[in-house]
Amino acid sequence: MNKNQSHWIRNDYKIKQEETQQYDCRIRYRQNLTKVKIFVDNDQLLFSFSESQRGITPGQFIAWYKNDELIGSGVIN
Repeated sequence: MNKNQSHWIRNDYKIKQEETQQYDCRIRYRQNLTKVKIFVDNDQLLFSFSESQRGITPGQFIAWYKNDELIGSGVIN
């Protein structure tokens, strides 16, 4: 996802270039939270899941959390 298309609710957690952070995330409503590493490469936010994911489709939203607090979200492209 283009990092300019992401929405950060907590700007103090916003990831900088060449930085990696681990969060919990979900793609579908009521989906269990899953561990994900998020990093920035050029102008893209990239997501590396700890478990394989199925059926992720462009246009879906991903939301990431830290300690059950929503930190940010964005549209998958």
